Amino acid sequence: MSTNNMSTSSMSTNNMSTNNMSANNDPKSMSDALPYDDFMKSLLPMFSGPQVTIRVGENGPAYHISKNILCTNSPYFSAMFAAGHFKEGAEDSAVLEEIEGVVTPGSFQALVQWLYRGRVTFPVSLEPKEEISQILEFVRLADMAGVTGVDDAMSERLRAQPVDVPPPPNSHPIPSYPPTWYPQPPLPPNAQPLPPHFAQNFPFNAQAMGMAPRHPNHPPPQTSSHRTPGQNTAYITSLHIAHASELHPDNPVRRMVAKAAVEGYLRNPDFEFQDNVTDTPSFARDLLREVQETLHGPEAGYFVDPITGKAFLVGS
Repeated sequence: MSTNNMSTSSMSTNNMSTNNMSANNDPKSMSDALPYDDFMKSLLPMFSGPQVTIRVGENGPAYHISKNILCTNSPYFSAMFAAGHFKEGAEDSAVLEEIEGVVTPGSFQALVQWLYRGRVTFPVSLEPKEEISQILEFVRLADMAGVTGVDDAMSERLRAQPVDVPPPPNSHPIPSYPPTWYPQPPLPPNAQPLPPHFAQNFPFNAQAMGMAPRHPNHPPPQTSSHRTPGQNTAYITSLHIAHASELHPDNPVRRMVAKAAVEGYLRNPDFEFQDNVTDTPSFARDLLREVQETLHGPEAGYFVDPITGKAFLVGS
């Protein structure tokens, strides 16, 4: 959602005449891939009534927005443009101070699309890291403005980010174990049998730890030879983690960033974001929360207590 794709002239009220609208231009039926400039020309004219003018930064482009739509959906802007309270309300015009990672031209463009269409289209030219940045900026602006409904949609957008990326150079792929069977070491004295639904799929290396027997008719699962640890966070940066940590702890987007880190944290002894865990207590809490939920899932297994050396079933 680069500002290069959006000139002030394309957003002027001269280009928002209903004469340019087709009878078939229903906001709900228009393509999700509609570029922002076309969106401003074809959809905004459909909404009549008073408008307000908003700039992001003193010299930023002017956005002409339906006052009713903006104020109905945002307590922040409703208070700003309330008659008789502030200068903005008297002039129906405001300049928003740019705030890095929150109030930017891109995040405001996304907010406008959401208010008018209930969905957001990011430029296809964005690299995955840039799109994640745009998502986080948009979510933080929506949070500031009190606009609801954004978080769940954007958390799923984050989940859909490409994760099947090539392994890093000089990485060591995880081997695929053949279904070869060896004598089972004795189980720890206090080990409990695995639940039937899990015993068939328990990781092969758990047998070597003496945690559970495996029936010969149940071969170990074949592990991926190209799925290296940390691919879920291939496009997530430390700055993304910092920005997500500014959201409410239960915000789905904040939680999704932490969820993405679980696989790398559990599989990679050289976890990429270890410094973030150390330096950002909120991220450490988020990661611990998601790790705990993961380990207590339906496929829970055994762990060895580092104090006693005894094996326990997670959640038992």
